[in-house]
Amino acid sequence: MGHRNTLKTRLLPLSILVSSLISGGAIAASTSTFIPGATLGMGNAGSFIVTTNTVVNTKAPEDILLESIFPEGQTITPEMITQVESQITTMQQDHQQQIKDYETNIAALAPAQQKQANKELDSFKGVFEKNIAQLEAVVAYAKDKTEDNKNKLNAAAKDAFTASLNNKAPGQFTAEEANSLFTASLTNDNSTISPELEQKVTVIKQQQTSQNTLTKVQNYLTQGVISQEQKEKLAAYFADKQVKFNELAVAEQAHKKAEEAEKKASVDVVRLTPQLKFNQAKLKLAEKEKTQAEDNLKQLDTEKTTAIKAVNVAWDDKTPDLDNELQKLIDDPNTPVDKKTKAEDAQKAIKDAAAAKLLADAATKKHQSADVAFNDIELKVTAANKIKTDAADKLATSTTEMHNATAELANLEKVTTTTIDIPAFEQRIARTEQQTVATGTFALDTQVSGGTQNVEKDGEIIGSIVSEDGTVKLALGALANSTVITKGIMENNGGTDKNTNVGAKGQLSLKGISETERAKSEGAVIAKGGKVTAGEYSYINELYQ
Repeated sequence: MGHRNTLKTRLLPLSILVSSLISGGAIAASTSTFIPGATLGMGNAGSFIVTTNTVVNTKAPEDILLESIFPEGQTITPEMITQVESQITTMQQDHQQQIKDYETNIAALAPAQQKQANKELDSFKGVFEKNIAQLEAVVAYAKDKTEDNKNKLNAAAKDAFTASLNNKAPGQFTAEEANSLFTASLTNDNSTISPELEQKVTVIKQQQTSQNTLTKVQNYLTQGVISQEQKEKLAAYFADKQVKFNELAVAEQAHKKAEEAEKKASVDVVRLTPQLKFNQAKLKLAEKEKTQAEDNLKQLDTEKTTAIKAVNVAWDDKTPDLDNELQKLIDDPNTPVDKKTKAEDAQKAIKDAAAAKLLADAATKKHQSADVAFNDIELKVTAANKIKTDAADKLATSTTEMHNATAELANLEKVTTTTIDIPAFEQRIARTEQQTVATGTFALDTQVSGGTQNVEKDGEIIGSIVSEDGTVKLALGALANSTVITKGIMENNGGTDKNTNVGAKGQLSLKGISETERAKSEGAVIAKGGKVTAGEYSYINELYQ
C-alpha cells in the first residue's frame, strides 16, 4: 500500500470547520441554562432540525430566551448578570483569537482557496456578531424588562437565527419560512411548520450532508488517500444514494399526506353518516306525507267535481264566477231546498279541495327541501368516501414506495467486504455485523458501533470510530490510521496502528507473532481510564497519556 500517503490527522476543509463552530440563537433556550461558574455557550439556532416527540414550550418568547442563559424559575440577581457579561466578553476575546488563527491558516492556502475561505470566514464573523447581539439583548432585558427591550430581544433572537440559517443554507428559505422555523425552534412546536417546509428542510439537510461528504472525499483525493477513479466511483455511489434518499423523502411526504387525508375523510364519513341517515328518514317521511296529501287532494278534487255537477251538470270547477253562482242559488228564496243543499255541499267541497291543494303544495315543498338536503349530504358522504378510497390507494402506493426506497438505501449502506475497485466509506457496523477489509483495499470513516471490523494483510482502515463495545481486529500486515476507540477494543495481532486515540472506555491490545512479525503502535493517545495491553512481540512508539 506504499502508493498512497497515509493520514496522520483527520483534516477537514475550512468550510466544514467554520460550519461546525457556527451555533447561536433561539434554540439554545431550552438546553443551555446558565450555571454560576460554568462556561456560557451559544445554542444551535439555525440548526433547523425538525424534531419529533418534543415538549412544546408554551412560555412567552422573551421568557424562553431569558432561560437560555439564566436559571429557570429563579430571580435573576445582579451577580448572575455580571457573570454572564464577563463570559460574553471572554467569548468575544476567544472569538478574536479564533479569527486570527483562521486567517493564519487561510494565508497558507492557494489563491483560489483563499477567496472562498475568506468568504466563509466573513459569514462566520457575521453570524457570531448576531449571536453576541442576542446574548447582549437577553442581558439588557434581564436588567430592565421594558416593552422596548422585549421587542429588541425578540428581534435580536430572530436576526441571530436567520443569520445562522442563511449561513448554512444561503438563499434556500423565504422570510416567511425562516420565521416559521424560528418559531418552531424557539417553542419546540412543529405544528406551525407546513408539510412542504418540513420536506424542504429534510431534503436540504441531506443535500448538505452529501455535499460535506463529497468535500471530504475530495480532500482524500487531494491528500493522495484515494485515486481519481475511486473518487469518481464514490461520487457515483453518493449520487445514487442521494437519489434514493430523495425518493424516500418524497414517498414519506406522500405517505404523510395520504395518512392525513384518509384520517380526515374517515372522520368526515363518520360525522356525516348519521346526518345522511337522518336526512334519508326525513326524506322518506316527507315523501309519504306528499303522497298522502296528493292522494287526499285527488279524492277531494273528485268529490268537488261531483258536488258541482250535482248542482248543474253543465258546470265544473272552471265555470266562470262559480262561487257567485252557487251563492246566488243559496241566497235565492225560490231555490228548492235540495238544490240549495247541493249548492252548499259544492261550496264546501270547493273549500276542502282548496285547503287540500295548499297542504299538497306544502308537502311538495317540504319533500323538495328534504330531497335537496339528502342529496347534499349524500354527495358529501360520497366525496368523503372517494377521498378515503383514493387516500387509501395513495397510502398503499406510498407505503410500497417508502419500503422500496428504504430497502434500496439499506442495500446501498449494507456492510460488505471491501473491494479494490471502491473503498468502503462512512459505513456503520452494528452489533452482530462484521466487515472484512480485504487485502489491497481500505475503509474510510467507519462507525464500528458494536460490530467487528476485520482488517486483513495489506488492508487499511482510516478514521474508524469504535463504540458500543465494537471491535477492530488487525491481522498480520494490516494498517489502522487515526482510529478512535470510544468504547470497545482494537486487537492488533501483528499489524500497525497509527495515531490511535483510546478513550476512557477503550482498549488497545497488541500481540505479535514473532520477532519479525510484531504488532506495532505508533503515536497512540491514551485518555485517563483507557487501557493498553502490550503482549508478546509488540512494539509501542510515542505513546501519549
